Amino acid sequence: MPVVRAEFRIAALLLAIGSGISHAAGLGPIDVQSALGQAFQANIAVIGSDAKDQGANCVKARLESLDGAVSIVPAITMMRAGQAASIRLTSRESINEPVLNVQVNLGCDVSVQRAYQILL
Repeated sequence: MPVVRAEFRIAALLLAIGSGISHAAGLGPIDVQSALGQAFQANIAVIGSDAKDQGANCVKARLESLDGAVSIVPAITMMRAGQAASIRLTSRESINEPVLNVQVNLGCDVSVQRAYQILL
């Protein structure tokens, strides 16, 4: 029995140490603020403990039609309000595709990817 307790204590200690090291940022829901035939505008919430540390240079995004015929790289702006952060995506071109795939990568060293499929 003492061996089991020692293993349990070691496992608990490793979990406690590891949980303090793990900081991550993630991508929340997308809030589209444009319609079909308009320039694309959307905000994506950045969630997690590292949200405020992310910069626009660590974000990549692409807008694509379902068939891949239309591919646009939007302008990216990091927005901050207190502890909250969000990514603003905008395009100069008007979007005439009713359905878009939006691919977003967040992070410089370790990246998080999320895909959104939106209906304009």
